[in-house]
Amino acid sequence: MAGSLSKSEGQGNQASDQSVWGAQSPYLQDLFAQGQNALGVAQEQNNQLMPQVTSAYENALNPQGNPYLDQMAQSGLGQLQQNFGQTLSQIRDGAVNTGSLGGARQGVAEGIAARDMGTQATNFTSALYGNNYQQDQNRALTAVNMAPQVANQAFSPLSGYQQVLGSPTVLGQSRGTTSSKSKAGAYG
Repeated sequence: MAGSLSKSEGQGNQASDQSVWGAQSPYLQDLFAQGQNALGVAQEQNNQLMPQVTSAYENALNPQGNPYLDQMAQSGLGQLQQNFGQTLSQIRDGAVNTGSLGGARQGVAEGIAARDMGTQATNFTSALYGNNYQQDQNRALTAVNMAPQVANQAFSPLSGYQQVLGSPTVLGQSRGTTSSKSKAGAYG
């Protein structure tokens, strides 16, 4: 065998010798270099992608993330106010027709109408903002769940090198491993 890449001793004092045939060495070095380049490209893509994922997540949690939300709320509240104005007009017309304008019945009816309008406005805005918040949470969760898939896409070119080269431990055993034989020698 022409070129030994590593030699290590494992437990039980068994030595293992992993060698590469000399003619294979330049090709394996080239494959490892290509794999290293692909890893560098993947890491660079990942480094560029992660700020975008983080930004998307933060934007999804931003209560002002929907620029139309306040406009939708104002529009809906405007419609409720218009309906309330029509209700008050009907109450006053009824009071005029019965000759009780400014009476207690009119005041009670207007108070009930105002309470109902307030309840409707609260329910409308709560539902609108609550639904928007829930949708933001769902988008954020989707973004978080997709982040590993997107990151894995950057590293997908490396799978071809892994299939060709096999596990990194096949040719890359560490020379710094200690064995039970060397430990026993240190104490004996």
